[in-house]
Formats: sequence, C-alpha cells, structure tokens
Amino acid sequence: RLYNNPLRPDHFPIIPAQMASTKFPGVTGTVLSNASRFSSLQRALNDRLREWHWQRNSGSYYQLWTPPGIVFARLKQDHHAHGKHRPPLADWCFEPSKSPLHLVLGAMNGRWVNYMLKERPDEKFVVADGDTGRLFHMFSRAMDTFALDPQDPEEFFPNFRLIYCNERHVPKFLEHRMLRSVRVHLPWAARETRPRLDALVNEAFVK
Repeated sequence: RLYNNPLRPDHFPIIPAQMASTKFPGVTGTVLSNASRFSSLQRALNDRLREWHWQRNSGSYYQLWTPPGIVFARLKQDHHAHGKHRPPLADWCFEPSKSPLHLVLGAMNGRWVNYMLKERPDEKFVVADGDTGRLFHMFSRAMDTFALDPQDPEEFFPNFRLIYCNERHVPKFLEHRMLRSVRVHLPWAARETRPRLDALVNEAFVK
C-alpha cells in the first residue's frame, strides 16, 4: 500500500558504490557520499508523504511543507469533492511580482524543469505530479540545484514550487490570469481498467 511504502524501490535508479562525495548543505566541513545524499533525500520525502497520508486519513484536504515549498493535496483515488479545497496562495506560492509564472503538469524525470530553473532564474515555475516516483525525481533534482538540506531546509526554493496532486485539479490552486504559460507533459498510455479517465486537456481544463 502507498501509505506503508510511499516510494517503491523500483521507482529509483540504482546508485553505484563510489567514493565521490559532496558537501552537505548548511554544514561547513562535512561531506556525504552521493549515496548518502540520495538516501537523505529519499528519507525526507518519505517522512513527509507518510505524514500527509496520516493527515489525509484524519480529514485534512492538504498539507504544506514550507520551506522549501511543497504542497501535498488530493490524490488520484480520492473523491472529486476533495479537489474543491485548496491551500491559500499566500501560504505556499510566491509573493506577487512581475516575474512570469509557468505551470508544468507532469514532472517526468525532472530534467527539463531543472534545466529551466537554472537557465531562467528570473522566472517562476509551479510543477505538479500525482506519481510518487516522478515527484521524488523532481524533488531531489531541485534540492540539489538549490543546495538545500533535505532534513531541515531553512529556505524556500527561489523560483520553484512542487505540488503532489492530480494534475487536472492543480489549475484550481491558482488565481485567474496568474500564469504566463502552461506546459503539459503528456501522461502515460491510458489504462485498460474501467472507468476510463477523461483526457487531461479537455474543455473544462481549458476554461
């Protein structure tokens, strides 16, 4: 079950044994192997996912991890009524500015978004994905890019927010005319089980 094991082992690449090490953010003179850094990131997100599932089962509609700036909200199997509840923008999003704001639906492996975060530091990106494996890849790349401590981040992502939610409901989290663009990474092939899911990009989504 997802509650007991939010991040399945098959979601992660095999980390080869190596002596290479990296500095641990926020701690002077301390180094961690790449494998240790990976484990710390995995453990940090696992802990938050377990906490969120416990809160959700207790009746919560969303949970915020701030800093660094992550929203845990409605999952795919929840009732649609849960999607009507959204966290206040001021609690998780960026302060008002003239910087372009882009919404990315589907993190994939996180490489494209991570590239954009570094190439366009003056623009802001909100990424949403409802899959824990892709969520982790995006989370780990962003944490490394901004050199944040996975166990106790003290700063927000400067131009990035991450939402764990059914992608089709994320536009409701944002106010009208906030976005400069919406990029949709097409989902995996349609599942064979019934009922069939509606297309992500449909008339209701565009409205």
